[in-house]
Parts: sequence; structure tokens; C-alpha cells
Amino acid sequence: MHSLAPHCHGTHTECIGHVTRNPVTVASLTPVAPCVALVVSVQPEPLGAAAAGLPDVHAAADDLVIHRAALTVAASAWLAAPFTAVVIRTLPNGVDKRHRAYSGSPSPAPYFLPEAMQWLVERRIDSLVVDLPSLDRADDGGRLAAHRVYWGLPPGSDDAAQAARGKALVTELAYVPDAVADGLYLLDLQVPAFGADAAPSRPVLYPLQSIAGDAT
Repeated sequence: MHSLAPHCHGTHTECIGHVTRNPVTVASLTPVAPCVALVVSVQPEPLGAAAAGLPDVHAAADDLVIHRAALTVAASAWLAAPFTAVVIRTLPNGVDKRHRAYSGSPSPAPYFLPEAMQWLVERRIDSLVVDLPSLDRADDGGRLAAHRVYWGLPPGSDDAAQAARGKALVTELAYVPDAVADGLYLLDLQVPAFGADAAPSRPVLYPLQSIAGDAT
């Protein structure tokens, strides 16, 4: 017998069923066609005094977070490109990420502020790949605010019918080697047809090359 928890045991892709009471499965939304993806590297920053302004006590000044501004700067050279997926590598990017155990504190890993998720929504990103265990803080009181913003759910909603972006996918715990430079790639998101809200996955990136047409 094998026991598997996709959200905890390595790279996995999850769907909106992760936060809703409705039984939405990864199998119902995959496979998906390869798409243009933008790889960007971002440096999480301490939340600092902004922690006091968040509408929840589940945040601390020393939490490492990803802001909207960090994504805007990292993607600035490619904003005109037609990408529909984003792959986010956090810095520093040690190879220990491949086997790191995220535990021991209410916030053992960086997480995304809702404003950063809103930037992705505005860009109409429907496949997000990150090297973190979750978009949200490990202990956020059950709000899962970043997940809900990404899927277009009202705060606290667990009804998939209320989602404006119910077909979007999130891939977490995906290590992005330093050899993969920031820029545009073709993303092949390989996901088995699991009848669950998440499944182990293997996102593969292929470099894109510009091919000049024959002038004649």
C-alpha cells in the first residue's frame, strides 16, 4: 500500500477544489495544452511594519513575502509578450530546496501578498508555478487569501460557483535550477488525471527561439 499527500510530498498541481467544498478535481481540468510561460526570479522581503495593516493577526514583521512590485520589476522586460503562465523562482535558490522540510514555525517559507496575486490575475495568468510549499502563509487562520484572489473567489468563499477563474491551476514546490535563465519558455504541465484537488506533476520548460521569416 502507498500513501500519498500531493500537497506535501513534492511538486504538485492543484485546482480550485483545494479551497472549496465542491468536489472539483484536477482530472476535470487537465490535460492542458503547452503554453508560453515567463520565468522570473524574485527576492522575498520582510513584511515589516505592513504586518500591522493586514486585516488578520496571522502575520508577523519578520515574515518573508512577495509583493506586487517585485513581480512587476522582475517581469518588466517581457510585459509585452503573450505569456499565459508564470514560473516564479525565489531567491536565494539553494539546491536544498529539492528536499527542504518546511516546518517549525507559523511561517517557515515566503508567501504571496494578495496584491501580488492580483497582479497575476490582471495579467490573465491561468497557470502559476512556484518553488514554495504554498501561495499563502503556513498559519494564516484558514483565510488562504492569495489562493482565493488567484481563483477569483470572494474572501472566505468556499463555493466554486463563485469563482471568476475556476479553471486556473497552481503548481507548488517546483524547483527551478539556476541554469534556467529568466525569460520566455514553452511550459508543458504534465499532470496525471487524479480524481482529487491536487496531483503530483512534472512541469517541463522548453526554451523559445525567434525564427526570422524568409523575406522573399
